[in-house]
Amino acid sequence: MGILSSAFAKGFAKGLGEEVLDWQKKAQDNEDLYNENLTKAKRRVNEITTELGKKYDDTVSLVNRYGGGAFGNYLVQNYSFDQLSEFNSYAPSAQEAQMKEIKSVFDKLADKSQFTNAEFTETAKQKLDKQVEATRTSTIAEIAGEEPVAPTGKIGQILTGGIRAGAEKEREKIMGGFAEPVTTAEYAPVDRDFKTSTGLTLKQKASNVDYFYNTLQTEELNPAGQPTGNFIPQAGQEPFVNMIKEQANDLINNGFKGSQEEAIAEVIEKNNNPDYNLPLMTQATVDSPISLGLQQAYDKAKMANQKDDMVIAIEELRNVGLEDIANKLQQDYDNYIKTTTDDVVQVQSAEVTDVPSTTTERVGKVVKTVTQDYVSPEQKLKNSQTPVTEEFIQQVMNKNNTSRNGAIDILKLYGYTQFPKKEIKKPPFLNKG
Repeated sequence: MGILSSAFAKGFAKGLGEEVLDWQKKAQDNEDLYNENLTKAKRRVNEITTELGKKYDDTVSLVNRYGGGAFGNYLVQNYSFDQLSEFNSYAPSAQEAQMKEIKSVFDKLADKSQFTNAEFTETAKQKLDKQVEATRTSTIAEIAGEEPVAPTGKIGQILTGGIRAGAEKEREKIMGGFAEPVTTAEYAPVDRDFKTSTGLTLKQKASNVDYFYNTLQTEELNPAGQPTGNFIPQAGQEPFVNMIKEQANDLINNGFKGSQEEAIAEVIEKNNNPDYNLPLMTQATVDSPISLGLQQAYDKAKMANQKDDMVIAIEELRNVGLEDIANKLQQDYDNYIKTTTDDVVQVQSAEVTDVPSTTTERVGKVVKTVTQDYVSPEQKLKNSQTPVTEEFIQQVMNKNNTSRNGAIDILKLYGYTQFPKKEIKKPPFLNKG
């Protein structure tokens, strides 16, 4: 009996030991797998959060173009950042049509108080915070699943307690330091006008369109003598026909809301009657395709750190009379240049090694702005023959806390005259086939 009892005891102990090891291994495997998936979930959460920051910026850019205010609050409260970011990527004409459709619904609302009384930035930020939090919860649940549970038996809980404690400590490290969305766009809406009217009567429009197609042009015939539907200029009229087509396209890009034929009628009237009031020939509206397209081009250039294209967009806005928008973007550009830290600016090679700056001095009752350093006539002559780079202009901007034009004025005091000339590139949507 003693021998049997001893063998039984050894077998029992051996079986118990194997069961303990099995409990511990299973617990360790479960904890390791969960923490591995939790790490993957955190990585995905951070990726989505970064995307949300970009989509928030797209939303602000879109809302800014369409006046902000109550309508901006309506957009952010009724559409997701995904949707608004997609709208922001539309071509100007498609974007305009989409926003007009939405605004027509907004205009019919009897009670707009929840949108009128809201503050856009606060509303948008609250929505962003909620979406980030919801993203964390749903993504962790989807990728990592539920946390491992302790064994049901008391002995199992005791024997795996150390494993679970170590895993929970590791989870605390994993769950710390989630990325926050990075947003750079500022809420700065431009006043919008969704109305554009023309001054011609239906009879005048019809007369001008008839003149364009049946006097300046003739319908092309096929070899069988049948009309093809294509019109070709009469002899000697091709330059005038092409000019009218180009000006009609410019009119539409500047904000004319009528059809191509109506634009042609307006252009013909203006060419026949110089006193006819048609400001859209040279002045774009804030809601025009060229305005929206140039603002989109500026935003994309900023995202890509393409400073030259940012400046070109601003200059083009000025060329079509959109000074308020251009000034806002100029301020944004100046702030962007001052806060950019990832560009290594190369100091221009010249005898004046310090970055130019100015000071003031009093001459009698007059206060003059003068160069910080003495610059000899010889040095000014040398400087006048040295091409100035955009990087050097940016250095002067940063040192003097001034705009690009202010930096150029300072450089002129030092004798520089050869400033970079920017080629004005029309955005792709303005190319005419």
